[in-house]
Amino acid sequence: MRVPWKRCSGSWVIRPKPAAGARLTPALLRQSSTHGRWEYDAVETLLKGKEIPMPDGHHFLDQYGTKRHDIRIRCWSRTERTSRGIYLGPPDWAAQIPDDEIEGDHAIDYDHREPPVFLGHYWLSGDPTRLETNVACLDYSVARMPKEGREHESKGKLVAYRWNGEQVLSNDAFVAVERVESEKGPTD
Repeated sequence: MRVPWKRCSGSWVIRPKPAAGARLTPALLRQSSTHGRWEYDAVETLLKGKEIPMPDGHHFLDQYGTKRHDIRIRCWSRTERTSRGIYLGPPDWAAQIPDDEIEGDHAIDYDHREPPVFLGHYWLSGDPTRLETNVACLDYSVARMPKEGREHESKGKLVAYRWNGEQVLSNDAFVAVERVESEKGPTD
């Protein structure tokens, strides 16, 4: 698999066009299991999306009450300048994200003329829509379990995109089904 790595704001990220020899090799994958190595950071970004620390030690609590000090971001955005503006994740957590100006350039050069990219690991909700003309997220929280006492909340959707080679993505090409739980429970 060809992987286009690029150094950006102190971490390794994916770049739009692969460099010669940029590959996920067995050695790179072994090295990516060691926290603190650039390979670890690169694979983390590839699998989970770009994250940045919240300003001044801020944190938010996820649905399980875990303190989170980093946020996943709209790394392709060159216009958002605050933590809350660049944040990409469950909308109900956004109020916990400070509206402070972010430091540094966390954007990845990903122009609207680049090939479409499909993201996951962001736990969005609502009706699937493109994030940019060539960026779409397919993670609409199908695996997310509501907190106890909040079972009335959305149970998430399994989302796909019917891509036919188009450069400009269409909201009409998303397909989604609500999660259905069996009487025995979600894992039976």
